Amino acid sequence: MGATYEQTVHPVQRPVFPEAWDEPDLWIPLVGCFRSLGGFEYRQVSPGVAVHCVHAGEGVFTADGVPYPARGGDLFVFFPGQYLEYADAPRRPWRYTWFPLRGRLAAWALGRCGIGPASPHRAGAVTGDLAALVGDLVLRARRGGLANLDPVAQAWRFVELVATAAPGPSAGGGAARVAEACRALIEGSYGEIPGVAQMSERLGVDRSTLYRDFVKRFGVPPKAFAEEWVMRRAADLLKRSAMSVQEVAAACGYRHVGYFVRQFHARHGMPPGAWRAKKQGKTRKQG
Repeated sequence: MGATYEQTVHPVQRPVFPEAWDEPDLWIPLVGCFRSLGGFEYRQVSPGVAVHCVHAGEGVFTADGVPYPARGGDLFVFFPGQYLEYADAPRRPWRYTWFPLRGRLAAWALGRCGIGPASPHRAGAVTGDLAALVGDLVLRARRGGLANLDPVAQAWRFVELVATAAPGPSAGGGAARVAEACRALIEGSYGEIPGVAQMSERLGVDRSTLYRDFVKRFGVPPKAFAEEWVMRRAADLLKRSAMSVQEVAAACGYRHVGYFVRQFHARHGMPPGAWRAKKQGKTRKQG
């Protein structure tokens, strides 16, 4: 079988800061230009936040089992730990620009725009100023022009344009903004999910305010929400991917696979390996 896509990737110079500083809160490390050739299919577990701006063609992105048709003008974002399947329409192959968003505020910033693991698709967003920004980003990256603070400035400009394209969680008032931003931090975390103290610090609110607003919005405390989210993500990876139990544990933020097995057993009544075998057995019988 021949190649089903063509791609070029243009690395971006990392912003230079004094050694005592951490990496920027938000920045773009590279820009990729992708063109499928019909019959393209791919599967992966996303290692981080990655933005996809579709310019032409159509196909389907499936994130954690939920399909999202994506065509020219649409925006689609991968989030850490998501199990992804995506394929083009053979007669209308894709052409899109993609780039990772790095930094500790990547998922939070997108969450403030209403984009998160549960809502990763925005139809018709890549038009006007946003389309122009993406085009300029590609042009400058090809010429090696993204340097110094450009990767930071362009990342924040991208978020600003996405935020103005459609209302995000801010429409629900102050308490809703805090709760939705906290949820974005939880669902956008790759590996170990930050604790309540860390999240309150990142969001600029005290712990009691975060706790109160989150419970008001979602009916459970942040810690309980995070634990449930991690278990759902683990179960989905076990069911839909070929990852080993140890790989699933690592993808869900567990440093020790034994602890993950005990937590999974407590919630599901059996170890993850046995749970996967049971689910796969049911699938074969139904087929």
